[in-house]
Amino acid sequence: MSTARRSTQNLWLALGGAVLALVSASQSLRGVDRHVLDVRAVSDPATVSAAANMVPVVRITANTCQGLEAGSGFVLGRGIVVTAAHVVQGATTAIVDVEGLGAQPASVLGVDGNGRDIALLYVPALADDPEVDITSAVTLERGTPVSAAGHPRGGVRQTLPGAVLGYVESGPMAADGGRVLTVSAAFQPGMSGGPVVDMRGGVVGVVIGVERNTGTGIAVPASSIVDTLHGDHLAAAPACGAPN
Repeated sequence: MSTARRSTQNLWLALGGAVLALVSASQSLRGVDRHVLDVRAVSDPATVSAAANMVPVVRITANTCQGLEAGSGFVLGRGIVVTAAHVVQGATTAIVDVEGLGAQPASVLGVDGNGRDIALLYVPALADDPEVDITSAVTLERGTPVSAAGHPRGGVRQTLPGAVLGYVESGPMAADGGRVLTVSAAFQPGMSGGPVVDMRGGVVGVVIGVERNTGTGIAVPASSIVDTLHGDHLAAAPACGAPN
Protein backbone atom coordinates (compact mmCIF):
# COMPACT_ATOMS: atom_id res chain seq x y z
CA MET A 1 0.00 0.00 0.00
CA SER A 2 1.38 3.43 -0.87
CA THR A 3 2.39 5.91 1.79
CA ALA A 4 -0.16 8.44 0.52
CA ARG A 5 -2.96 5.89 0.74
CA ARG A 6 -1.96 4.86 4.26
CA SER A 7 -1.87 8.52 5.31
CA THR A 8 -5.37 9.08 3.91
CA GLN A 9 -6.72 6.04 5.75
CA ASN A 10 -5.08 7.18 8.99
CA LEU A 11 -6.66 10.61 8.58
CA TRP A 12 -10.13 9.13 8.13
CA LEU A 13 -9.61 6.90 11.16
CA ALA A 14 -8.57 9.89 13.25
CA LEU A 15 -11.57 11.93 12.10
CA GLY A 16 -13.87 9.01 12.80
CA GLY A 17 -12.48 8.73 16.33
CA ALA A 18 -13.01 12.44 16.95
CA VAL A 19 -16.64 12.23 15.78
CA LEU A 20 -17.30 9.23 18.03
CA ALA A 21 -15.77 11.08 20.99
CA LEU A 22 -18.01 14.12 20.43
CA VAL A 23 -21.11 11.92 20.04
CA SER A 24 -20.22 10.14 23.27
CA ALA A 25 -19.71 13.50 25.01
CA SER A 26 -23.08 14.74 23.80
CA GLN A 27 -24.77 11.60 25.12
CA SER A 28 -22.94 12.05 28.43
CA LEU A 29 -24.24 15.60 28.82
CA ARG A 30 -27.82 14.51 28.15
CA GLY A 31 -27.45 11.68 30.63
CA VAL A 32 -26.28 13.74 33.61
CA ASP A 33 -29.16 13.99 36.06
CA ARG A 34 -29.99 17.22 37.87
CA HIS A 35 -29.42 16.77 41.61
CA VAL A 36 -30.86 19.39 43.95
CA LEU A 37 -29.73 19.45 47.58
CA ASP A 38 -30.78 21.47 50.59
CA VAL A 39 -28.09 23.78 51.91
CA ARG A 40 -27.78 23.69 55.72
CA ALA A 41 -25.28 25.55 57.86
CA VAL A 42 -22.85 23.76 60.17
CA SER A 43 -20.16 25.11 62.44
CA ASP A 44 -17.39 22.53 61.95
CA PRO A 45 -14.98 23.48 59.10
CA ALA A 46 -13.50 19.97 59.18
CA THR A 47 -16.89 18.56 58.17
CA VAL A 48 -17.03 20.83 55.16
CA SER A 49 -13.42 20.06 54.18
CA ALA A 50 -14.22 16.36 54.29
CA ALA A 51 -17.25 17.00 52.09
CA ALA A 52 -15.02 18.65 49.47
CA ASN A 53 -13.07 15.42 49.19
CA MET A 54 -16.23 13.76 47.88
CA VAL A 55 -15.87 15.69 44.62
CA PRO A 56 -13.23 14.38 42.16
CA VAL A 57 -10.85 17.28 41.50
CA VAL A 58 -8.34 17.31 38.64
CA ARG A 59 -5.36 19.36 37.50
CA ILE A 60 -5.65 20.89 34.02
CA THR A 61 -2.96 22.24 31.70
CA ALA A 62 -3.59 23.79 28.29
CA ASN A 63 -1.85 25.91 25.69
CA THR A 64 -3.97 29.06 25.85
CA CYS A 65 -3.86 32.50 24.28
CA GLN A 66 -1.56 33.55 27.14
CA GLY A 67 0.68 30.50 26.86
CA LEU A 68 0.75 27.38 29.01
CA GLU A 69 -1.94 27.67 31.69
CA ALA A 70 -2.41 25.51 34.77
CA GLY A 71 -5.73 25.31 36.55
CA SER A 72 -8.16 22.99 38.25
CA GLY A 73 -11.47 21.36 37.49
CA PHE A 74 -13.86 18.75 38.79
CA VAL A 75 -15.50 15.70 37.29
CA LEU A 76 -19.20 16.34 36.76
CA GLY A 77 -19.72 12.73 35.65
CA ARG A 78 -19.77 10.60 32.49
CA GLY A 79 -16.49 12.04 31.27
CA ILE A 80 -17.48 15.69 31.63
CA VAL A 81 -15.05 17.97 33.48
CA VAL A 82 -15.93 21.51 34.57
CA THR A 83 -13.33 24.27 34.73
CA ALA A 84 -13.01 28.04 34.34
CA ALA A 85 -13.05 29.26 30.75
CA HIS A 86 -9.87 31.30 31.23
CA VAL A 87 -7.98 28.10 32.10
CA VAL A 88 -8.48 26.83 28.54
CA GLN A 89 -8.95 30.10 26.64
CA GLY A 90 -8.28 29.57 22.94
CA ALA A 91 -7.43 25.89 23.37
CA THR A 92 -9.28 23.01 21.74
CA THR A 93 -7.56 20.31 23.78
CA ALA A 94 -6.07 20.02 27.25
CA ILE A 95 -4.32 17.57 29.53
CA VAL A 96 -6.22 16.49 32.64
CA ASP A 97 -4.28 14.87 35.48
CA VAL A 98 -6.53 12.41 37.28
CA GLU A 99 -5.61 10.78 40.57
CA GLY A 100 -4.89 7.11 39.91
CA LEU A 101 -4.95 7.51 36.12
CA GLY A 102 -2.28 10.11 35.44
CA ALA A 103 -2.36 12.52 32.50
CA GLN A 104 -5.37 12.08 30.22
CA PRO A 105 -6.22 13.86 26.95
CA ALA A 106 -9.32 16.06 26.95
CA SER A 107 -11.35 17.93 24.36
CA VAL A 108 -12.77 21.40 25.03
CA LEU A 109 -16.50 21.03 24.39
CA GLY A 110 -17.37 24.69 24.79
CA VAL A 111 -18.00 27.57 27.17
CA ASP A 112 -21.01 29.07 28.88
CA GLY A 113 -23.12 30.81 26.25
CA ASN A 114 -24.05 33.63 28.62
CA GLY A 115 -20.44 34.71 29.04
CA ARG A 116 -19.79 33.20 32.45
CA ASP A 117 -16.22 32.07 33.11
CA ILE A 118 -17.09 28.38 32.69
CA ALA A 119 -15.93 25.70 30.23
CA LEU A 120 -16.71 22.02 29.82
CA LEU A 121 -14.17 19.39 28.78
CA TYR A 122 -14.64 15.79 27.75
CA VAL A 123 -12.22 13.14 29.01
CA PRO A 124 -12.90 9.70 27.46
CA ALA A 125 -11.01 7.92 30.26
CA LEU A 126 -13.60 9.24 32.76
CA ALA A 127 -16.69 8.24 30.79
CA ASP A 128 -17.75 5.73 33.44
CA ASP A 129 -17.31 8.04 36.43
CA PRO A 130 -20.41 8.64 38.60
CA GLU A 131 -22.11 12.03 38.73
CA VAL A 132 -21.54 14.63 41.43
CA ASP A 133 -24.30 16.60 43.10
CA ILE A 134 -24.99 20.17 42.00
CA THR A 135 -26.68 22.30 44.66
CA SER A 136 -28.87 24.74 42.75
CA ALA A 137 -30.22 26.78 45.68
CA VAL A 138 -30.73 30.34 44.44
CA THR A 139 -29.16 32.00 47.48
CA LEU A 140 -26.82 30.73 50.20
CA GLU A 141 -27.07 32.45 53.56
CA ARG A 142 -24.14 34.50 54.81
CA GLY A 143 -22.01 32.33 57.08
CA THR A 144 -22.86 29.04 55.37
CA PRO A 145 -19.73 26.85 55.67
CA VAL A 146 -18.18 25.88 52.35
CA SER A 147 -14.79 24.79 51.09
CA ALA A 148 -12.91 25.05 47.82
CA ALA A 149 -10.66 22.39 46.34
CA GLY A 150 -8.02 22.68 43.65
CA HIS A 151 -4.36 22.51 42.70
CA PRO A 152 -2.69 25.80 43.72
CA ARG A 153 0.08 26.76 41.27
CA GLY A 154 -0.27 23.37 39.60
CA GLY A 155 0.78 21.53 42.74
CA VAL A 156 -0.89 18.95 44.95
CA ARG A 157 -4.58 19.11 45.72
CA GLN A 158 -5.54 21.38 48.59
CA THR A 159 -8.80 22.20 50.35
CA LEU A 160 -9.53 25.67 51.74
CA PRO A 161 -12.42 25.93 54.23
CA GLY A 162 -14.37 29.16 54.47
CA ALA A 163 -17.85 30.63 54.70
CA VAL A 164 -20.23 32.39 52.35
CA LEU A 165 -19.89 36.18 52.54
CA GLY A 166 -22.63 37.01 50.07
CA TYR A 167 -23.16 37.87 46.43
CA VAL A 168 -21.88 40.64 44.17
CA GLU A 169 -23.59 41.55 40.90
CA SER A 170 -21.38 44.36 39.58
CA GLY A 171 -17.92 45.84 39.86
CA PRO A 172 -14.44 44.30 39.49
CA MET A 173 -15.30 41.05 41.26
CA ALA A 174 -18.16 40.36 38.84
CA ALA A 175 -15.71 40.58 35.95
CA ASP A 176 -17.55 38.08 33.74
CA GLY A 177 -20.70 40.17 33.90
CA GLY A 178 -22.81 38.00 36.18
CA ARG A 179 -23.65 37.44 39.81
CA VAL A 180 -20.75 35.96 41.77
CA LEU A 181 -20.55 34.11 45.07
CA THR A 182 -18.01 35.55 47.53
CA VAL A 183 -16.27 33.35 50.09
CA SER A 184 -13.96 33.97 53.07
CA ALA A 185 -11.18 31.87 51.58
CA ALA A 186 -8.22 33.27 49.65
CA PHE A 187 -8.27 31.13 46.52
CA GLN A 188 -4.77 30.63 45.13
CA PRO A 189 -3.55 30.85 41.51
CA GLY A 190 -4.14 27.47 39.90
CA MET A 191 -7.37 26.82 41.81
CA SER A 192 -9.50 28.40 39.08
CA GLY A 193 -12.07 25.89 37.86
CA GLY A 194 -12.13 23.96 41.12
CA PRO A 195 -15.39 23.36 43.00
CA VAL A 196 -16.83 25.25 45.95
CA VAL A 197 -18.61 22.61 48.02
CA ASP A 198 -21.19 22.70 50.81
CA MET A 199 -21.32 20.46 53.90
CA ARG A 200 -23.08 17.64 52.07
CA GLY A 201 -20.65 17.45 49.18
CA GLY A 202 -22.83 19.40 46.75
CA VAL A 203 -21.09 21.78 44.35
CA VAL A 204 -22.38 25.31 44.98
CA GLY A 205 -19.92 27.22 42.81
CA VAL A 206 -16.87 27.18 40.56
CA VAL A 207 -13.72 29.10 41.54
CA ILE A 208 -12.80 31.89 39.14
CA GLY A 209 -10.57 34.24 41.14
CA VAL A 210 -9.76 36.19 44.30
CA GLU A 211 -9.93 39.82 45.38
CA ARG A 212 -6.31 40.42 46.37
CA ASN A 213 -6.80 43.28 48.81
CA THR A 214 -9.21 41.39 51.05
CA GLY A 215 -8.45 37.74 50.19
CA THR A 216 -12.07 37.25 49.19
CA GLY A 217 -12.65 34.19 47.05
CA ILE A 218 -14.82 34.63 43.95
CA ALA A 219 -16.90 31.87 42.34
CA VAL A 220 -19.61 31.50 39.75
CA PRO A 221 -22.70 30.22 41.61
CA ALA A 222 -23.83 26.78 40.46
CA SER A 223 -27.39 28.11 40.33
CA SER A 224 -26.32 30.54 37.56
CA ILE A 225 -24.86 27.85 35.30
CA VAL A 226 -26.89 24.72 36.03
CA ASP A 227 -28.24 24.62 32.46
CA THR A 228 -24.73 24.88 31.00
CA LEU A 229 -23.51 22.16 33.35
CA HIS A 230 -26.09 19.86 31.80
CA GLY A 231 -25.37 20.71 28.18
CA ASP A 232 -27.72 23.65 27.55
CA HIS A 233 -26.48 27.17 26.74
CA LEU A 234 -23.12 25.72 25.69
CA ALA A 235 -21.31 27.80 23.07
CA ALA A 236 -18.23 27.22 20.94
CA ALA A 237 -15.08 28.42 22.67
CA PRO A 238 -13.76 31.59 20.98
CA ALA A 239 -10.37 31.44 19.30
CA CYS A 240 -7.53 33.70 20.41
CA GLY A 241 -8.18 37.27 19.31
CA ALA A 242 -11.89 36.65 18.76
CA PRO A 243 -14.38 38.80 20.69
CA ASN A 244 -15.96 37.08 23.70
